[in-house]
Amino acid sequence: MQFQNWLYASLLIFLFSNPALSQIIPVSLDSRIIESETIAKVKLIDKTAYWNEARTNIYTLNKFQVKAYLKGHQSVEEISIITMGGVVDDFGQKTWPETEFTPFNDYLVFLKKEDFENDHKPFRSTASSIKQYRDVAPIQGAIVYQEGLYKDVLVEKPQSETSLFKKIQTVVQKVIQKPSGELYTPEIYSESTAGKVAVSITSVTDGAGGSASFIAGTIVTDNEMVVTGTGFEADRLTGGFVGFSNADDGGSNYTLPPNDSDYISWSDTEIRVKIPDAAGTGTILVQNNSGDQDTEPVTIDWTMNHVNSDFFNWGSNHRNRIELIDDDGNGGYTFEYSTAGGMSSNSDAKLAFERALSTWRCDSEVNFDVSATSTNVGLAQDDVNVVMFGGLSGSILGRATSRYSGGATVACDQEDTFWRVSELDLQFSTDYTWWYGSGTCPGGSFTFESTALHELGHCHGLGHVVDVNKVMHYASDPCGTLLSPSSEESTAAAHKIAHSTTANCLPSPPEMTAVGAGSCSLLPVELISFDAKTVGETVELIWATATEINNEGFDIQRRDKNGKWFKLDFVEGNGTTFNFQTYKFIDFAPENGINYYRLKQIDYDGNFEITDVVYAEIELGKLQLKIFPNPVSGGDLNVIFNSDGDISGNLVLFNYLGQPVLTESLSDYRTILSVGDLPAGVYFLKVKKGRKSFTKKVILK
Repeated sequence: MQFQNWLYASLLIFLFSNPALSQIIPVSLDSRIIESETIAKVKLIDKTAYWNEARTNIYTLNKFQVKAYLKGHQSVEEISIITMGGVVDDFGQKTWPETEFTPFNDYLVFLKKEDFENDHKPFRSTASSIKQYRDVAPIQGAIVYQEGLYKDVLVEKPQSETSLFKKIQTVVQKVIQKPSGELYTPEIYSESTAGKVAVSITSVTDGAGGSASFIAGTIVTDNEMVVTGTGFEADRLTGGFVGFSNADDGGSNYTLPPNDSDYISWSDTEIRVKIPDAAGTGTILVQNNSGDQDTEPVTIDWTMNHVNSDFFNWGSNHRNRIELIDDDGNGGYTFEYSTAGGMSSNSDAKLAFERALSTWRCDSEVNFDVSATSTNVGLAQDDVNVVMFGGLSGSILGRATSRYSGGATVACDQEDTFWRVSELDLQFSTDYTWWYGSGTCPGGSFTFESTALHELGHCHGLGHVVDVNKVMHYASDPCGTLLSPSSEESTAAAHKIAHSTTANCLPSPPEMTAVGAGSCSLLPVELISFDAKTVGETVELIWATATEINNEGFDIQRRDKNGKWFKLDFVEGNGTTFNFQTYKFIDFAPENGINYYRLKQIDYDGNFEITDVVYAEIELGKLQLKIFPNPVSGGDLNVIFNSDGDISGNLVLFNYLGQPVLTESLSDYRTILSVGDLPAGVYFLKVKKGRKSFTKKVILK
């Protein structure tokens, strides 16, 4: 990655909101202090993206110069921190949430022990004295230092270095030292007045001349930002930049365009710049080479993830679009539930996830589906789009990882380089209480469907926004109720699907196929067949399902001679399953002539669906008596008495001595006799109807 040669300094944040994060659980300052092996004030000096040794994930090694140690003092002047994601040649990986370090900023970092499993081993072999840490809590494991103040993600107001360091010393009970061993004196905060006169922003518009709100992260020229004013100076040189409120932490700091190529033009009176994909509603800050600044409020409606790379035929890092493709041969991507952590066996979680999936399918027509089989894989580059519980640190509720790769030819390069999503992985925490949507949400629980909807938004490529009324807002309260995209997010997703379903410059892999508004829902039960046929003097009903979600079972219904439907029996379903299932039911006492049947499929929550009607024709005698099972081994004996007239009369069960042992009145269609308490032997069942009677031999085992 190439770095700009200017100083990133004097960035003061003005957003002081403090909600509970939807993806991040608040970790107190004291907890971070106690969990840390090392706490240090550092300045980022370099970044290197790499594959881990197993080539399962891409990581970035962030290298820092150490200014002071507050805990775990060392004599080394450099340390490094491993974060997930990055771009290596023509492969990329983006993980939400993850700490993003900006070049040449100062940070206070809270670090766990070294990571020897996913470390940069070539770097370790040449620089073994430089430790490779992981931070204690993504997003919260680093506090940015800007204009003499620290802005913690979950702290309402910025803190001076003197105040923050004193809090840490109270817990650690250690002096603050430089790597050399000298004592470090915290910097004294003094408010800067630079920039309010020398730099003046007069207007902010998009590339098409509009100014109401902006779109971030796209490659569309009209979505670029044009800033007019005075005092910007003739060019950027070493100190000029445009900063945007960072949506990944709710505006706790400014995010900057990562590429020199993102600045289209810069003059003393006008700047044209591509808006970075982490930009959110808040303020922009323009700084000239002299360090003078001015700010202006802006609204960012939505943002789209992109890749920054010099592949293919770029002379330096440039922004490229990422496409969704036909990954599964059915026009899109198929997710598989992992057995790891119990996702594949958690029917409530799967049902909530599939509601979120259906919401996006119906909103954007994105071709996301769920497999009928489960997998045992975890988070890895393995061509499996996995949905799993576990694998997260204690501060993260949910995490989406998007993997992508680039393809190119001589005629398909630079801005036409074909970057496409090759895999999507989703993880959910096992450390917190989930509410899956049944009944009232218990206090302190987190809404699984809402979190899943958010993560699936990332699968579209959508980034965070700063708007409490939007699904992709960086934060929400427990028991969140945002279960559908806003109009702006629908527009964002439609933008992604529109260019992803358009033929690309390479013939393979093919573009995504939209699911279509008429077939967007993932049905609770997918019935693929339902038939009725005559077998002797009975009617046999057979039906099959491809998938079942939350399926309690089926009421078997038959229509009487007056056209009313009544229940014959109930057949238990398979709950939630993605395997092919077949069912059979035999009507032992159909009516003479044509018999009409239908199924009432019932969910555990009481919702139901009625199937189409099937029929079978049969010729019967006037009266029939049927019993089953026979022989019967304990339990119940089913008695079916069919008559052209009204059913009335009694059932009497006699033992072999001719003594009555059970008596029951005839019921409509079926009468059940409980014979489990009777001794084994031969019995006789007699049905009396008026002056007529019918007798059947019954064997109890």
